[in-house]
Amino acid sequence: MTTAAAKGRSESAARLPIGTILLFCLPALLVGFMHGPEQQIQGIYAKYAGLALSALAAATLLTRAFDAITYPLIGYLSDLTYARTGTRKPWVAGGALFSAFGVWFLYRPPADAGIVYYGVWTAVTYLGWKVAEIPYQAWSYALTRDYKDRARLQAWRASALLLGGMLFFATPALAKGLGMTQSGDLGFPALNVTAVLCAILVPLAAILVVGRVPEGEAVPPTPKERERYGIVRTFRSVIENRPMMWLLGAMLPVAILTGIATGVMFLFLDVYLQLGEAYPTVLLASAPMALIGVPLWGYLSVKFERHKVVSVSLVLGAISYLCLSLVPPGPNAVTLVMIFYPLTILALLGIVVLFPMIGDIADYGRLQSGEDLAGLYTAVFTFVQVSLRTVSSAGGIALVGWMGFDATAAIQNADGAFAIRLTAVILPAIGLAFAGVLFWAFPLTKARVAEVSAELAAREAASRETAAA
Repeated sequence: MTTAAAKGRSESAARLPIGTILLFCLPALLVGFMHGPEQQIQGIYAKYAGLALSALAAATLLTRAFDAITYPLIGYLSDLTYARTGTRKPWVAGGALFSAFGVWFLYRPPADAGIVYYGVWTAVTYLGWKVAEIPYQAWSYALTRDYKDRARLQAWRASALLLGGMLFFATPALAKGLGMTQSGDLGFPALNVTAVLCAILVPLAAILVVGRVPEGEAVPPTPKERERYGIVRTFRSVIENRPMMWLLGAMLPVAILTGIATGVMFLFLDVYLQLGEAYPTVLLASAPMALIGVPLWGYLSVKFERHKVVSVSLVLGAISYLCLSLVPPGPNAVTLVMIFYPLTILALLGIVVLFPMIGDIADYGRLQSGEDLAGLYTAVFTFVQVSLRTVSSAGGIALVGWMGFDATAAIQNADGAFAIRLTAVILPAIGLAFAGVLFWAFPLTKARVAEVSAELAAREAASRETAAA
């Protein structure tokens, strides 16, 4: 089919109703809410349960050590289920229940909770999240193949995730208002409220979305295509998907180097730049960027080529990081950081455009191999983005210590200053710039995506006609 014909089909496709989008994004809101304490949970267990930071870090890393197996396995199995039954909904529903079950115990520990308790229920919770969220994300790609609509849906979903994460920080005040605590601190009373709300709302949202949202525009694989879902052939199909390998090659250094930066950013801002009491103000000033950034980058991904929008966001992120590297420590640092740090966050939010790109890549793979591997593509991408960043974050702490940074020193020596600047801002700038260049030349253009969508639709229409005959 010609590019013009494919483009015409894409533009004439019916848009997803806003009601369907909002209903589909309801679980994403609760996913963000459930994940809200994820970055603080180790500190809460250390402060209120008396667990050692080293033990907590080891337990967390141990639970993530299996991600290289569980992520792709869940993605593959959810794809296999979809190939045989035409739905991913049982995974979403089952994972939601499993997630609520894990959160109930992780966020409501007994008074004598130890490191084994923390480790077991962290592992259960993480597994539940993966079981629900990978098929849920893959399902989102099937709802529409329209280039603009896919970007629109993913922007709404990302906004719901961010909003849910922000809503979590209202739980300390809610716990205090309910008389569960005398203070508004973020502690176990707030987590208790979170667990109760998740136990009620997460299953309810799953029931609503499973019962009311359609399977989507994509058609399940035919019986002939199902024969191709052998595990070796399936993983080979991923490796042979050139756009997917291109995306992973670009994002691998970003995940590792920005992960290192995440681990040491507090040390860079608070200790090295000596922000002190201004540190919370900087974070507060950066929060609105999430509300601005996702709609902004989502809008740009509708108007322009997705891969070039990602490229621009990554290069802008690299420039912002480099600007931070030039900020001298001391009282004058606050003003410059208040400018460049929020701009860095705004630029990095352009990564939200990668989600509709994964959907495009899944369609391309379906056309090439006959297999719908949206779950596996989602799983591999999430592993790179989440698990590698977590491990790299822990590695960043070790690296700056080895290079001579002293977290207790008021003023760093030359080695310590270089170490924290290199790990916190220079290395991520290099990774972002490298990825930006690669994404500019990404092979799956808007025109090619339209052709793929049209060819898939024609193939599926022919399959339906053959089955009817």
